[in-house]
Amino acid sequence: MDYEGPLTALRVFGYVAAGRYAAPIRFYDPATATAADLTAVAVRTDSPASAVIHNTTGLPVEVSMELVESSLVASYSQTIGTVTLQPNGVHRVDLSSSLATFSNRGRPFANLRVRTTASNGALVGALTQVDSSNIVEDIPLRTSNPPAFDRGSYPLRWVDDYRNQVSITNTTDRILGSRALITAGDIVYVLPKISLEPNTTKIYDVDEMRRDGVPDVNNVVLPVTAQYGKFLWAELSNGQQTGLLGRQSLSSLHNFRRSSFSCGEYCVTSSVIDRVFLNFPQQLLYGASNSSTML
Repeated sequence: MDYEGPLTALRVFGYVAAGRYAAPIRFYDPATATAADLTAVAVRTDSPASAVIHNTTGLPVEVSMELVESSLVASYSQTIGTVTLQPNGVHRVDLSSSLATFSNRGRPFANLRVRTTASNGALVGALTQVDSSNIVEDIPLRTSNPPAFDRGSYPLRWVDDYRNQVSITNTTDRILGSRALITAGDIVYVLPKISLEPNTTKIYDVDEMRRDGVPDVNNVVLPVTAQYGKFLWAELSNGQQTGLLGRQSLSSLHNFRRSSFSCGEYCVTSSVIDRVFLNFPQQLLYGASNSSTML
């Protein structure tokens, strides 16, 4: 889809529906890409998955693909292969057998990295996964947001059998820092600041934190009576760097649902995050003992 006019003049939406399955069609603007490479975060290794990559340019583009375990160590990886995409060409790759090798090694999650030497925005992609209950999940395959919007705000749900899993990945070749918190009812639950090595991932099991009463940096616990909440995170350089990519996977077998939340291009909740992070006293956000460790 091409048009002439202001960048924000059009908002495009589409979806696919079939029986009990429905998923949005993601429209990516190549002009907003912050990198040439694409990343899909925290793909489950116990379920089949496939990805589609599209060359948006009028020139051939060489693409290499790799799976890397989603962890703070990321010691295991597997090369998928290299392909040359013809001008405006499309390539589909089945990731199922490669993901199975991760699962057999006890690695429950992996990130798909799609690399190219072409210009930013030359590639757009999509990744779809189907679990053992035949529930389909659409997982974003994209670049991180612009520096001023390198952050996220995701819904949390604890009703029925809903499960929540949040992950943050460093897609760059340099160390990046992240800060995060959870709001639930009138509680602000502050997570420790983290430093992420290149190509590593921090996975937050917020359900376990709530269930086990794990205290935050201010000795606050998440209320077990809370049914809804928010997970908010931001990169630590105050808009000077980019490269972190977050995702929340919200799932319910009873409701036949797996939904992926990942702020795209410009995170519309940035004002909420700024209000929480910038207006809270530093000692309340990260504890008095940690207030001097800002990256």
